[in-house]
Amino acid sequence: RDESRLFYTDEIERRVSWMPRLTVRIGLSRPLTTTWIGPVANPVQLIEPGDLDDDVRAYVGGPPAMVEAAFERLTAWGLPALSITTEAFNPSQPTPEKDSS
Repeated sequence: RDESRLFYTDEIERRVSWMPRLTVRIGLSRPLTTTWIGPVANPVQLIEPGDLDDDVRAYVGGPPAMVEAAFERLTAWGLPALSITTEAFNPSQPTPEKDSS
């Protein structure tokens, strides 16, 4: 959402050096400052039709609603469902404290 939520950006961008077909786009939906120079968009909006070709495989991980929206966008543009791997991350729930008696 905003700059405070970004992490491991250097490591992610370094992967491009050993994964030449990897495209990295970092966007924020609610930048905190006017100095942000990247895209202002949600992750699904960062997927572009030109990203897809015959041998693309997509991995989509995140909150269930985002994963579903990305899957729908990719398949609408012609990426076969079998070329998309999804992983929904549900919010963690606090664990009840064990009774110490």
